[in-house]
Amino acid sequence: MARFVFVSLYDEFTPGVRTIIATLKRAGHFAALIAFKSYTQTPLSEVTEFYEGMHIQVLPTGDHVNSYAYAATQKEYDLLLNLIRELKPDLLGISLTFVQKHTAGKLTDLIRKETGLPIIWGGPNPTTDPEYCIQRADYVCRGEGETVLLDIAERIDAGKPFTDVPNIWSRMSDGQIIRNVERPILEDLDSLPFPDYSKESSYYLDRDEIRHGIPFPESDLNTNYIVMTARGCPFACTYCYQSYVKTLYPGQKFVRERSIDNVLCELRQAKERLGHFYLEILDNVFTLKPWRVEEFSKRYHAEINEPFWCYTHPRCCKDETIKPLAECPNFEYIIMGIESASEHIGKEVFHRVQSSDEILKAARVLNKHGICANYDLITNVPGETEGDCWENLNMLRALPKPFRLRPSKLSLFPNYEVEYDRKGKERL
Repeated sequence: MARFVFVSLYDEFTPGVRTIIATLKRAGHFAALIAFKSYTQTPLSEVTEFYEGMHIQVLPTGDHVNSYAYAATQKEYDLLLNLIRELKPDLLGISLTFVQKHTAGKLTDLIRKETGLPIIWGGPNPTTDPEYCIQRADYVCRGEGETVLLDIAERIDAGKPFTDVPNIWSRMSDGQIIRNVERPILEDLDSLPFPDYSKESSYYLDRDEIRHGIPFPESDLNTNYIVMTARGCPFACTYCYQSYVKTLYPGQKFVRERSIDNVLCELRQAKERLGHFYLEILDNVFTLKPWRVEEFSKRYHAEINEPFWCYTHPRCCKDETIKPLAECPNFEYIIMGIESASEHIGKEVFHRVQSSDEILKAARVLNKHGICANYDLITNVPGETEGDCWENLNMLRALPKPFRLRPSKLSLFPNYEVEYDRKGKERL
């Protein structure tokens, strides 16, 4: 059967890759994950390789840190190459976001030179900027990859090329680029296996050391668990990855939900493996449907009984939705995006549909039910005026207390609509 090795960068969780690994293993193929470097916040003064301003974060203490670009050592590169040779994959995959593209490019050049393996890139950056990525990788996978990799595995077993597989871009030896269209989006999420966290399929490489199946002691993998009960988002914020992906599947059902039975089955397995854990629900908007929130909250407390948090949206923060969360003893806090209270920035630039009145109404619902509320705010927007900033400040003054504020600088990624609209008109 076909053999695959996937490398994730600065991300031990990488649930998307782990789901692909589980899908391949269920079909009888070999698949393994190498988590190359941990997600670690490093003082900026200690960083030797610096690429993008969006790598910088500011902690509440005021310390500047760098989360992605701290360089690997030569020993770590050597350990990675030796492990890849030992695992003998037919195809090597690298999962990356935009801020990891330079590290991915460096690794790709090194692995290709030392092993000659074909390399495929997948994840958010290859999906949204395939033209750049196909110049570095041999293949690019756009969008969700579970069924794509299964098709590739079948072609490898049959000794056939996979340059015509939907969702795949290929760079031929003569420089020609084959750009295939996207396949229909996967609707039945319950048909997918749960992410693979098995020890035999996981390697963790950092600090000049490889750990087979055992994360480093300070890794959040030891204490936290990530789950998505649904994929997709009904909104279309111009700065968001989900809005770009939605354009790949016009006319198709983009928001797809797993059954509560399926989600809880995954979480029972996580509890058997981890014991206690802190659950992070990474749905773009967990509070879309009141009946789902109510069923999950009641059954989660009865069957899992571990702390958790989730995301909401001002238009999905109604009393009937928030009440069952507040009544669940396991619920810790919620994150809601304000992003900008300015009419100019919020609606014209970000395409955030909610009004200031809707934001305040949602905040009052959270406050009424005693929910610990965290509000996201995007700052440093090109074209933002002092008047826009005053609108944000006045909104913050009006929010019911207590709350936590999570400000961040706007990051501009290639081909996102926040910079240019779909007709190519410059936005910022």
